[in-house]
Amino acid sequence: MKNRNELLDVAKGIGILLVVFGHNSILCPSPSKAFAMVFSFHMPLFFFLSGVLFNPTKPFGNVLVSKCDSLIKPYLTTTVIVGLEYVLLRGDNLFGYIRDIAYGVGDTLVWISLWFLPHLFLVTVLVRLLTNLLNRKHTNLFLQYAPLFILFLVGLVAMRYFGQHKIHLAGRKTDIIGLPWSMDLLGISSFYFLCGYRLAKQVKQFTPSLLWSTVSLIIFFSTHFFTNASLDMNMRQYDSLIFTTLTTASGIYLTFSISFLIHHFIAMRRVFAFLGISSLFILIFHSYLQSNAIKMIGNFLGNGSASTGVFALMVGTFVPAIIWVVVKNVDAMALLFLPLKHNGLFRKIKSDVRPSGKSLS
Repeated sequence: MKNRNELLDVAKGIGILLVVFGHNSILCPSPSKAFAMVFSFHMPLFFFLSGVLFNPTKPFGNVLVSKCDSLIKPYLTTTVIVGLEYVLLRGDNLFGYIRDIAYGVGDTLVWISLWFLPHLFLVTVLVRLLTNLLNRKHTNLFLQYAPLFILFLVGLVAMRYFGQHKIHLAGRKTDIIGLPWSMDLLGISSFYFLCGYRLAKQVKQFTPSLLWSTVSLIIFFSTHFFTNASLDMNMRQYDSLIFTTLTTASGIYLTFSISFLIHHFIAMRRVFAFLGISSLFILIFHSYLQSNAIKMIGNFLGNGSASTGVFALMVGTFVPAIIWVVVKNVDAMALLFLPLKHNGLFRKIKSDVRPSGKSLS
């Protein structure tokens, strides 16, 4: 884990905990203020973090291959495993299931949160294609940032259009929201991704300002209590150009401010960094585990009780993290979910086929 920025891991840990909390039907029911607060910034936070970590110097082909390996592979592995249950045991139509995972939006997926993986793949590929244009040295601030805001405005129009105009897929009983792999969200998600990319140096060296933390806190809570502006990317909801964007920006700033504070407490830092590092598995498995924990534990702790909600939150957060630990230490399993470059079995196979006397480096 050398060369990792623990502040970013902690921020990712906070973000993924909010994802699990936001999908907890007891602690964060929809609709509620808690639900609106969480959803107003938790997905843009992940696009922002991805932008902070983005390496624009990688050749396009390398980006394509590495993101297929780290995002599309776990998406396909998970959907195939889930499909075994739904097609073989529940009798779902095989063609329909393949069509739905190929389309890859929340409305077509059994595990809704998986929409994020193919969409982040598209965002990263798009940004890499735009890198040469965006990295040109302009002395004019307008020319530097105009592409970001054009992306944002186009994305806002697309999000609202596809939020109101559902699409019919042949063979489906219900219409769906959004284009394949949520392409209609690319403008909004790429905007937050590029904001992270533009601010990467400042974020990696982040120290919170008391003034800006206070301003962010005031903006975040006042916007939620005096307006109904929120955000739900999966449902194509972006309520207000001004208020929603302010809430999102303030929520992201507050996340980093809290991450900075947590970073100074060793035990808390380790817990949240651990959640951040294992966030892929928490994203994949949390909803299934948490919803089933609510059903099972509700019989003992009380249906709808806070204790049931808290227990389910812990299950949805830490069980997937434990699964990640197991998978990363079993090379055969890791081949299906994790990047090949860290896989001992893959490295061994690679070394076995290396021509004698030649180096691959």
